[in-house]
Amino acid sequence: PAGIVPSSPALSDNSMICIAKILNPVSETAFIFASKRADHRFRFFTPTSEIEICGHATIGAFFALYGTVHTDQEMMIRHVETACGMFPISLHFTRRRLSAVMMNQGIPRLIHPSVDPGPLHEILDTSPADLVTDLPVQVFSTGRPKLIVPLHSMDTLNNLHPDFPEMMKFCDKIGATGVHVFTFETVDPESLVHSRHFAPNVGVEEDPATGNSNAALAGYLFNNGRLERPEFNAEQGYAMGCPSILQVSVDTHTGEVSVGGNALIVMEGSIILHNL
Repeated sequence: PAGIVPSSPALSDNSMICIAKILNPVSETAFIFASKRADHRFRFFTPTSEIEICGHATIGAFFALYGTVHTDQEMMIRHVETACGMFPISLHFTRRRLSAVMMNQGIPRLIHPSVDPGPLHEILDTSPADLVTDLPVQVFSTGRPKLIVPLHSMDTLNNLHPDFPEMMKFCDKIGATGVHVFTFETVDPESLVHSRHFAPNVGVEEDPATGNSNAALAGYLFNNGRLERPEFNAEQGYAMGCPSILQVSVDTHTGEVSVGGNALIVMEGSIILHNL
């Protein structure tokens, strides 16, 4: 889940961090502002800090903004301003209602072509036999660098016991903002990958749905010749009891990646702040 604050013009940074803490265990909270350069401006906060971009909070924010819109258009394009730059967002409508939001995250960049997996075994509580040997451990980024780690089995993935203090040190050392561990074993045979995402450096031990890291994963699969099809579903959050399905699309001509899906409101409320 993601927190969405639809109107945030008077909030200070400290107030936004405070709200993100109140909404904890929600991983990230999106705050929506007016923009002079785009249709909207979003800022994203975890319970400990601001982050530049958050894919699943972006999807949730657009459902909060456009979920009650009725239109005969099958698709609208909107642009959102973030600390990572401008992103085009495609809103897809079925039977006049918003059914999916897709965020174009550009071309994933390879940051580190080969990361020594040795330290990861103690950090994740794995053995060398658990890793897929014909795939590298690499860092890819569409705005926030992610360490991509391939495992053989879902059983190993579900039984990871991360050492978060050591993970934070390792991520700082290699310049990553999170560790995205995945396997080709899936719950739904129609899905391509099943993953878990850990980001203790920004106050999120585990995230149930991470658009940014799944975009990085798509770039990783594309670059390493393991992208079986240009459009696929990615599973995440199952180990947390918060199953999520992310829709991923790769333009195999340009390398651009879009990630999205649908969302629903699970809770609404108000927060009164006496000191903004």
